[in-house]
Amino acid sequence: MKKIILMLSIFFSLTLSAQTEVITITSKMSQESLDSLNYLNPTFQNGFVYFNDNTRESGKLNINTVSQKINFISPTDGQILELANDDQVYQVLIGNKMFIKIRKDYYEVVDMHSEILLCVLTKLEFVDNQKYGAFGMESSTTSISTASTYNESGSREYNLSSNINKKYKYSKEAFLVKHGKAYSITKKNLRKFFPKKSAEIDTYLKENDVNFEYIDSVRPLFLMLAE
Repeated sequence: MKKIILMLSIFFSLTLSAQTEVITITSKMSQESLDSLNYLNPTFQNGFVYFNDNTRESGKLNINTVSQKINFISPTDGQILELANDDQVYQVLIGNKMFIKIRKDYYEVVDMHSEILLCVLTKLEFVDNQKYGAFGMESSTTSISTASTYNESGSREYNLSSNINKKYKYSKEAFLVKHGKAYSITKKNLRKFFPKKSAEIDTYLKENDVNFEYIDSVRPLFLMLAE
């Protein structure tokens, strides 16, 4: 697998609960609630971005669930900026969480067995096709855009006016990843990736109600197969 996981001994923790739901953004939502939807992590944390040319950069990082791009806090003025060369990223480490980039999306690595990864993809998408602006999306004229700023007291200044009463689909879906490709979790794919444990897969699925899209539902099965 291309440049896969630099530190195999890293501890992967998962605090996500699987779900897919339609959410209406309103002016009554707190900034904490908005951030929990807009970013993969509740806070910007120290991390490293690894590029295809084997270089890396560090900073206070997060991943935007709308744009699926890396955001960072500027050390000079506190603005939240979008990484200009995001298309050259292949892996990100934020805190104790590892993310790998597949096409344009960032998949969080939850568990791994040999070259098989159990990942979760979190996305916030518009239900309709209306354009949006308050989440720091990249504009057509620049490769870096401002999402918000921090004032001197440490409080965030944020403008939500362009997204009031707009509907989004918030989803977290589990995937199997191998050799840089993401696969939906199905009985067929499980048997394909764990051919020597087909009987165990059949038995487990008969005895347990597993929703393949939900990470919390499929993770025990994956751990059993990885033993």
